[in-house]
Amino acid sequence: MTKARRFCFDVRTMFFAAAIAAVSIVGIATSTKHADAFVCRYQQTLGGAIGDFNNAANWTTCNSAAPSSGDDVVIASGTSTRLSADTRVNVLNTSGTIDALEWDFMVTSTATINNGGVVTSTGGDLGFGGTLLVGNAGVNALGSTTGTINVSSTAQFLGSTTKLELGSGTTTFFGSFTLAQSATINGNTGKLELRGDTVIGVATLNMGSATVLFTGGGTQSLSYVAVNNTGFGAVKVNKTLATTLTLSGNGTSTGAFTIESGTFSGGSSIFRVGGNFSVNESGTFTPSTGTIEFNGSGAQSVSSTNFAVLTINKSGGTVTPLVNTTSTGNFSLLGGTLSLGTKAFDVGGNFIVNGGVFTPGTATTTLNGSGAQSVSSTAFMGLVIDGGTVTFTGDTTSTAGVKVMSGSLSLGTNRLNIGGDFVVSGGTFTPSTGLLVLNGAAAQSVSSTNFEDLTINKSGGTVTPTVNVTSTGNLVLLSGTLALGTKALDIGGDFTVN
Repeated sequence: MTKARRFCFDVRTMFFAAAIAAVSIVGIATSTKHADAFVCRYQQTLGGAIGDFNNAANWTTCNSAAPSSGDDVVIASGTSTRLSADTRVNVLNTSGTIDALEWDFMVTSTATINNGGVVTSTGGDLGFGGTLLVGNAGVNALGSTTGTINVSSTAQFLGSTTKLELGSGTTTFFGSFTLAQSATINGNTGKLELRGDTVIGVATLNMGSATVLFTGGGTQSLSYVAVNNTGFGAVKVNKTLATTLTLSGNGTSTGAFTIESGTFSGGSSIFRVGGNFSVNESGTFTPSTGTIEFNGSGAQSVSSTNFAVLTINKSGGTVTPLVNTTSTGNFSLLGGTLSLGTKAFDVGGNFIVNGGVFTPGTATTTLNGSGAQSVSSTAFMGLVIDGGTVTFTGDTTSTAGVKVMSGSLSLGTNRLNIGGDFVVSGGTFTPSTGLLVLNGAAAQSVSSTNFEDLTINKSGGTVTPTVNVTSTGNLVLLSGTLALGTKALDIGGDFTVN
């Protein structure tokens, strides 16, 4: 079937225009506008053949015509109809099936799809100018294979058997969008554009390769009101500058998450990302007190500079920052790999590695919290302590050296291996009962005055204190050279040269 003519509509500009009642709509060749509105009832026998929506013989109480602009339409459960022309009606209440095929179908006022109602098209565009309710009784669906769907007002999808079927076109909700009570989105290759507030309940999101876009010109919220184990696929925040999308409740993006423009605020929730996390030049990420968790099974890149709480919990693959990165709260590496490369990493909370792999590359990690920070067993390249009280809870290595600039560093009962200089300048080193091992292959300087147990075990080069040094426990020189110069050395335990 080839369409001779079709009308195009843009719900952003033309729904409910004051002059619409007096203007003919180009392309509705078979729909004659009635002088008065009618409540048109589809009269096909239940379970009968699929009738022509635009054939007057298939309707009752419709002024001997097919429904047109201004008419209300009622379709009973178990019946089916197809369009044969572009069609515009006022109110729709369907419990049956409407297949628009390649034709455009527009409801200028409210639409209710319930008790087994289905509205679909192959390539035709579907438009709703008023409130849309896809109910929770029976199997209900709205979708298009290749056409667009536009809803200008509030849209609600309710019920465990209610579905929104995304095709390869764009589906846009200009008002608030609610997916609740185990309703389902089945994605394809198209786009789901959300311009109002979004509420996700105990729903199923089978997004396929569809992209979700948040594009509202004002403040938007993304609210997860129940635990949801599924998530959007690829997500793009493409909002007007100085407007914000705020997360409420824990959510997921299984694909790439991109902030192209506008602001995304993490609120106090957990947002899981399975793909790359990108913040473009015109975009802003405001972490608030929320958690970002990277949980993809493959490689993930990160271009955001700032997080509140950062968690990596991957079944495989590597997270690679593309810029210097800060986590003002806790950092947890529970699975997968974090590879810093050359990018600095600042952490203001606890530094936890439990099941994952931390690969520092040539980068420096700075612990700069204002309170207590704990560090689990980890291998760093360069390590800087610049604020707060840092306590090791496991054996730790810093290949390029340690600097205590402010705050304090406490070893507890653990071992700290240092391959570079050990500098205490403005901060405090508390050895407790721990062991410090200097094991670099080249020259190393030491500016700490106090140790518990100290071991020098170098493959080459010399350790040179720049201050007087005390080891209250044992000092063991296994290999390499210790050159005191003019600095005093006090030893409270055994002094072993072996």
